[in-house]
Amino acid sequence: MTTPKSGGAFRGKYGSLAVAIAGLGAAALGLNARAPGWCMALLPVAGAAVVFEEMRYARLLSRQRVESERLRESEMRFRNAFQEASVGMVILDVDGRVQSVNKGFTDLLHATPDELVGKFLFDYISPEHHADVRQQREAILSGQIRNYGAERRFIRRDGVSVWVRTSVSLLLIDGQHHTITLVEDISEKKRIRDRLRKQALRDPLTGLPNRREFEQVLDVALTVAKGDEVRHRMNGEAGMLPRSNEVALIYIDLDRFKLVNDTLGHRYGDLLLKSTARRFRECLEPDQFLARVGGDEFTVVLSGLQKSDVPATVAKRLLESFRVPFDIDGHEISIGASIGISRYPLDGKDGSSLLQSADAAMYAAKHSGQRRFMFFTAEMRAAAHDRLSIESHLRRALDHREITVHFQPQYELATDRLVRFEALCRWFSPVLGQVSPDRFIPVAEETGIIHALGSHILRESCRQALNWQEGEHPVQVAVNVSAVQFARADFVKSVVDILRETGLRSSLLELEITESAFIRDREDGIRKMEQLKHLGVRISIDDFGTGYSSLSYLQHMPLDSLKIDRSFTAKLGSSPTALSMVRAIIAMARALGLRIVTEGVENAAQVELLRVLGTDDVQGYYYGRPEDAAATLERVSRRTTVVMQSETAPTTQDLAAIHAATSLAVTSHAVPGAAQLP
Repeated sequence: MTTPKSGGAFRGKYGSLAVAIAGLGAAALGLNARAPGWCMALLPVAGAAVVFEEMRYARLLSRQRVESERLRESEMRFRNAFQEASVGMVILDVDGRVQSVNKGFTDLLHATPDELVGKFLFDYISPEHHADVRQQREAILSGQIRNYGAERRFIRRDGVSVWVRTSVSLLLIDGQHHTITLVEDISEKKRIRDRLRKQALRDPLTGLPNRREFEQVLDVALTVAKGDEVRHRMNGEAGMLPRSNEVALIYIDLDRFKLVNDTLGHRYGDLLLKSTARRFRECLEPDQFLARVGGDEFTVVLSGLQKSDVPATVAKRLLESFRVPFDIDGHEISIGASIGISRYPLDGKDGSSLLQSADAAMYAAKHSGQRRFMFFTAEMRAAAHDRLSIESHLRRALDHREITVHFQPQYELATDRLVRFEALCRWFSPVLGQVSPDRFIPVAEETGIIHALGSHILRESCRQALNWQEGEHPVQVAVNVSAVQFARADFVKSVVDILRETGLRSSLLELEITESAFIRDREDGIRKMEQLKHLGVRISIDDFGTGYSSLSYLQHMPLDSLKIDRSFTAKLGSSPTALSMVRAIIAMARALGLRIVTEGVENAAQVELLRVLGTDDVQGYYYGRPEDAAATLERVSRRTTVVMQSETAPTTQDLAAIHAATSLAVTSHAVPGAAQLP
């Protein structure tokens, strides 16, 4: 067989491939392809190659058929999933026209496929979302993002709004970009969520916005005001800023609310707060925002003010709402309010500073007299800073033993015998210097430091009193108790613990408590006093006549003495009214079997007056100033020796008062019932 003949046998569909394979085979075997008979020698190899190629081609066709079948099955599954999905699905072209929808989507919009296909989806999206939807579609079609999700409000065919959560992805169909959107109805979830959000921003008792919503509203009002300010300056307008950019914050704190709450109970307190909120609403315009931000604290935000007198006008209306007493389940309750006002931008540049300024103004209003309002001033800021400074240094003072106790003597007037010392707190700060109790005690009460401070004073007083008990007559120690301290549930236990710790006999301790401590919770106060009396501790009412003096509650309290306030003593020689008041207090105390202690005695004329009126014990600069522990111990050693601090001779006016007091005393013995309160 010749080579050409052999070569002709390979012509046809695979001829060239066979020759190529044969040549590769000859090379692989080291044969000369030009030598006679080489091709016949490799004929089996070429035949095998043809068979191999035919098999590969058949397998390729088979894979294509399988893949085509799989694709058809996949498309079928997609169509089934698309149509039967529990959520709505819609396919859009690049222009936003609907190409295909499933049953979930048509049910959502209450429409048929024919009514939707070919229409723009924008026709069913609330206009408020159009700009955002366009921006996000451009981003996903341009490849900037792969997908996005958002909450949208759709409008059904019948005009009803439906809130949905959408999830949009890019889809390629026949080489063309489309988007597929999954749509889930969240209307009910959103209603629940909105209700919870509203509850989170509302005071459940009064229905008013709470502190959180108040802060949001105030921030928005300030943002708008600041925007007006920026535009004013950008426009090159000179002079004062427009009045409309001002914001005022009114801070309201109810007066005597805690007294009502503690006396009548929390139910009445809650009803009173609800009634107060209703009255406040009636005082305000619809655009004046009212909120309850604390227990008995309310705020009003006034924005876009056109007149400077608006805050004062609103504050007056709020105060006027308390003129008529509240009727709470048959109880007539009279309360008031103290109001502080701050203004943007005058008193603060942000919500926090405005609130601090308004609070400082309210604090000043409350301490200058209830049922009034005050605008914030720079002096109030200084006072607020002073309180903060005192608070921080006071905490340090307790740890560094800067708080000391001085003692002022009390003498029995009839015998000039030393009977007790009143413990008085003194504070010398390395930074603030000598700080008056009038400055730091109120801060201690407001911050709760009073509990640690009171325990320290009581412990130190009892410890020092142990050194006074060497003579024939015991010398007591009288310790002041804050109303805040007395209200604490474990107060009696703390007294017992300190007496055990120091070893002082309970009969040598007298606790001076102000009348306000009992007004908060009379039953609790009486119960604590009875427990203390059972232990042998003496109880005295301090500053009697300056608070809520009432014979009805005094006769039910296990007291030992009343202490007449120094304000009455100072006027004894000049005011017939003060003289009558002191006489009446002494007569009442005698009727109740109580001992009388008069403080603020500074001259001999007052001593003689009090001797005639019948007071038991006296205290004041005339007998001795407060002294430290060492000087006090020296005074104890003298016992009955009274060292007078001043020997001013009685004036003619003093002598006249003494004569009047003597006449009153004689009359009171002669006239039945004269000891009763006038």
